[in-house]
Parts: sequence; structure tokens; C-alpha cells
Amino acid sequence: MIRQLGSAALAVFIAGGLLSGTLGLNSLAGVVATRERAKPTPSAPAQSAVGSSSAPVVDAPVATTAPPPTRVAPTAVVATPQPLSAPNSAWLFVIDGNLWEINGGPPFQLTDGGSLGQAALGDDALVFVERSRNASDLWLASSQGPPRPITRNVSSSASLSHWTSQPVLLPDRQRLYALADLNKASTGEGDLAVWELSFGQIAPVQITSPPAYGGGDQDVTVSPEDPRQIIFTRYAYDGEQLVEQLQWLDVSTRYPVALTPPDQAARQASYSPDATEIAFVARGSGSQEDLYVADLQVSNGRAELDEPRQVVSGVIANPVWTPDGNSLGYLALTANGFQLWSVDIRRSADGTESFGDPRQITSGASLDATSKPVPVSRDQADQVRQWLAPRSPWRATGGGG
Repeated sequence: MIRQLGSAALAVFIAGGLLSGTLGLNSLAGVVATRERAKPTPSAPAQSAVGSSSAPVVDAPVATTAPPPTRVAPTAVVATPQPLSAPNSAWLFVIDGNLWEINGGPPFQLTDGGSLGQAALGDDALVFVERSRNASDLWLASSQGPPRPITRNVSSSASLSHWTSQPVLLPDRQRLYALADLNKASTGEGDLAVWELSFGQIAPVQITSPPAYGGGDQDVTVSPEDPRQIIFTRYAYDGEQLVEQLQWLDVSTRYPVALTPPDQAARQASYSPDATEIAFVARGSGSQEDLYVADLQVSNGRAELDEPRQVVSGVIANPVWTPDGNSLGYLALTANGFQLWSVDIRRSADGTESFGDPRQITSGASLDATSKPVPVSRDQADQVRQWLAPRSPWRATGGGG
């Protein structure tokens, strides 16, 4: 089972900023606020003479006296910004409520409006969150027509409005999981549960039932091999202590299984493409939020994590696997706020994994740490541009990518 992942819970809610009454990203926001800068134009990083390392730049306070955990590579303090390594790869991410793309050149702004976040991509659709003052809705963009809302959560009374966030598309691409408070009586006020929703008019189905007033369930990820199996973060109180635990669930049984112990805060899991591993964020020393990978063992309706490996140390958020499973993208806090990074995964003949040096992909304006970066092929990026064309500014910074 997982060991040495830290002991203090840091409530990193992906719905932070969307949900009235929740903790949001308060802890990380406090770190960022100590060195807030005027936001420059987003840009791709230039080559640097600075030496590479095993960790991104993080100038948050870091404990230096504690011994490193087992199986952890030495932590350095700088990393060399590098361009995208794969010629056909690209990324989508969010800055100031707008969707951007980077594909080896300067970033390219895809939307205006400043109210978008948490995009999720399928084979033939993009789903994203649109925020308003007292509610948030899911929108669908595809080749079938202009972007349209999937949910309609705004009410004439703010107390009757709802929040929906963090969409995750299911393999059939006509249904999805998302976080929502669509039945406020079944969770605490402002708390979220995992729901299954349809692109059409089929009634939503509540999947999880979190304890009331703890923060609810967050960070859902779906097994690529079996969409009935999900992992999510559950926030709940154990006495006076707020606990963050990764929970595995087979939705056909509705009995969650804790993957991490209550005294070792963990969140934001992401399934590998073959569903045999997960990447996740765990509390480290000092103010660090480190990136880990662990094997996932599932048998007879039970699941557990095995062989956790620390990949990167720093203040990390929202890791995601590339579709080929050969690298991880994630957001890391730097002197310029959160930036997009990538790290390669190498596998030897006997299956042993090792991790390459982190590569910084963006620089400049801080990315939205509540929105997962989305790895896409160049063809998929072209499709997304077409789907979003009715609402797109089609604006690049400094030329095409």
C-alpha cells in the first residue's frame, strides 16, 4: 500500500472559484499571492542555458531538512524549458477563463468571454464548463452544430441554482460523468457528488453520496478499460480533521474503496491509458504538492495502490497521461504562476519505469490550475478550432504554431 505521501490535508478543490461556500484553492492561492506579478502575454518558453533537473522551479517555501522518502529521486531547483518533443502533439489549457492551444509554436487563443474552464475532449466532442455568478453549466462543442449547453442550472433564485463542473467523457461519447449539486438534499449545501449525465434529455443519475459539509467528491477519473470503474477524491471530516482520500468505485455496486489512508492527503488521480496505473498529487514536505505514479491492482470488486513512485516534487496540480502512456502532463507552480510541464516515462524490458527530466511547455501568463491540461493531436486541435469557430477570436500571439 501507499506510504510516505505526507500527513497534512491541503484542500485543493477543482471546483474552487466556481462554488460558493467551498474552500477552493485557498491554500495554493496564498502561495501565489505572495509573489503575484502582472500577467504577461502567454508565450512558448525559449531555450535556456539553465541546467536540467528532476523538478520544476518552485520558489514557494520548501522544507530542506527532512530526509527524502523511499524511492524518491533527489530534488533540484531548476529545469530547462524545452519545446514540445513530439511533432504531432499539442495541448489545450485555460488562461483567465479562455481556452488556449499550444502545438510547438506560440500559444493560440481559441475563445473569448473569460467564463470557460475544465475542458474534456472525446473522439467527436469537446465538453467544457461555463461559469456565471451563481451557477455553472456544461457546454458541448462538436461537428453537429454550434456550441450548445448540456445543462441549464441558472435559476431566478440563486439558492435554487446549481453547479456542474469537471466533465469526463465516457467511451460512447454520448454520456459523461461530472461533479454537481443537482440534488442539494442528498449532500451538504455547496458540496458536490459525481453524477452521470447525457448529451440529450435523459435524466441525470447521482453516482456518489459524499458525507455532508465536508467539501464533497471531486477529481473524478474514469477507467479506459471499464467505464463502470472510477476514482475520485473524497473530502470529509474525521473529527476535526479534514481528510482527502482517493476512492475507487465500481458504479454498479456503489461501494467506494479507499485507495489512500486518511492521514496521507492525496487528490487529482488520473488513469493511465491501459488502466494499470494512476498518477496523482500527494502532500509533500513544507508547502509541496508532489506528483506520484502508482500501480493499480483491481480484483474481486476491490482495489489498492502498489509501488508508489515520486515523479516530480514541487507545487503540482492536475496530472494527465498522454494517449500513448509515454508521458505525463501537469501544471506546476513557478515564479510566473502555474505553467504546463511534461515528463517522459521510460520502460525497460522487464517493465521497470523511470522518469525523464521535466520539460516546461508554457511560460508567461499563469494557467488556470483548476482546469486539467488536455493532450491532443494536431488533427484533434484542428477539429476543436472548427467546433469552437462560432465563438472563437482566432487570435494567436506572435504568429502561428
